[in-house]
Amino acid sequence: MAKTIAIVEDDADQRAKYDDAIARNGYQVEAYGSRAEALRGFAERLPDLAILDIVLGEEVDAGFQLCRDILARTPTLPVIFLTERIDEIDKISGLRLGAWDYLPKPISLAYLAERIASLLRIGEVRAAGAEGSASARRLGDLVLDQDALIVSWKGERIDLSGFGRGAMLLVTWYDGLGSWQASRSPPAAARERFARRGELAASTVAYATRLIV
Repeated sequence: MAKTIAIVEDDADQRAKYDDAIARNGYQVEAYGSRAEALRGFAERLPDLAILDIVLGEEVDAGFQLCRDILARTPTLPVIFLTERIDEIDKISGLRLGAWDYLPKPISLAYLAERIASLLRIGEVRAAGAEGSASARRLGDLVLDQDALIVSWKGERIDLSGFGRGAMLLVTWYDGLGSWQASRSPPAAARERFARRGELAASTVAYATRLIV
């Protein structure tokens, strides 16, 4: 059965363009032009993945509000922000809300289709249980799953799906003083997620990532 992709975009031309491109890749598409339309549609049925613009009509943060509403109902649903708002604070806000990716407009339709396919694959791996997957690497209390883009520390999952492209696993040393020792450091936002909770403070050696699909 075809996966359902929801697009929430207030520009009719862009909405039709995304609708056509995604449908040609074999997905069922549900397109909405406003937050109100999307809420009515989501009340009947949630998609397998949602693509949200942030500014919808006069509502400057409508996409952020929709993301909260969607993830309150289904926390594991993949959400992509596709927007012209590319300031760092907006990107950080989107990822902290739980979005799996934050993409700028304009965007290649081929690239958008690849991101959709990649995130759906990640969702399937996570649904199957990330720590039990073949790609999971374990070191003590730390589990890193390259396919699912998740690090788990003492059972707590840390989502890294929004941090770049690639698939290179780095072995990184944490010296106990708060500094990361590696030839190429993990993304700053990923380091912040660890440091904020103090999750690696007791560990001298840990796996960290520059994870990209």
